[in-house]
Amino acid sequence: MFRQVRFLPSENVHGRLLPWVVAVMVFLAGLALLVAVGLQATAHAWHEGLARTLTVQVVNPDAEMREQETAAAMDVLTGVPGIASVRRESNEEVASLLEPWLGKGNVVADLPVPAVIDVKLADGAEVDVKALQQNLAQAAPSARVDAHEQWLSDLLVVMRIVQWVSALIVALVGMATVVIIIFATRAGLASHRETVEIVHLMGAQDGLIAGAFQRRFLWVGVKGALLGLVALAIGLGAIYLVREQQHGALLPELVPPPRVLASLLVLPVLSGLITMLTARFAVQRALADMN
Repeated sequence: MFRQVRFLPSENVHGRLLPWVVAVMVFLAGLALLVAVGLQATAHAWHEGLARTLTVQVVNPDAEMREQETAAAMDVLTGVPGIASVRRESNEEVASLLEPWLGKGNVVADLPVPAVIDVKLADGAEVDVKALQQNLAQAAPSARVDAHEQWLSDLLVVMRIVQWVSALIVALVGMATVVIIIFATRAGLASHRETVEIVHLMGAQDGLIAGAFQRRFLWVGVKGALLGLVALAIGLGAIYLVREQQHGALLPELVPPPRVLASLLVLPVLSGLITMLTARFAVQRALADMN
């Protein structure tokens, strides 16, 4: 007879601020997850794009000498076994690479911009970078070889650390949410202690009383998660606009593909389950203490 009775008052036993607290937690957890996913995608793209490439820069400040050394360096590179292709970047391409740091329109013709040569290695080929540097030094003394491997390896390590930190943030946010729900549930139970005791004396079992609280907190979790997703969408929109203005040079790809964004829709369900089960557990423990 008690299963359809809603004995709790109509006002929120969890307080009006609790959904906003859950929203903040969901926002932080979602942002940390997106950072981890975005860094993973960025690291994969950088590794695929740079692992089999070399960059040769000819930094002679004299324009005529730079052109001569560039031609000599390309001749040397073309004859090296294991190198699949050699291409010199145009002045416009080099200027576009410098614009995010120097500013648009500041790369003028008088600026001694180095010549940049892109070198792609054949699949499975290994090139001795030190020996290549020595060979280039004879034909083009100002040529510098950048293998990308060392700084890319260091950058990948940093990204992995950030990913682990993001996972830790998600775990801590989940634990904090559980603790907050426990305290909110106990506070709601204490504020309606007399009502709970009367219903209990009328024959209601602990499971029925816990069910009344868990229904309330299920809505708290879903509502808070939806608010958090709205805030997250606004934040992602702002990040996307800033990244577009910077032409993607300074920020990783934090806006994931649609399938990853769609997976975030599970957060309201997950948040509702966490708050519901936590509330039920807290009420059952509190009722056991009261008995």
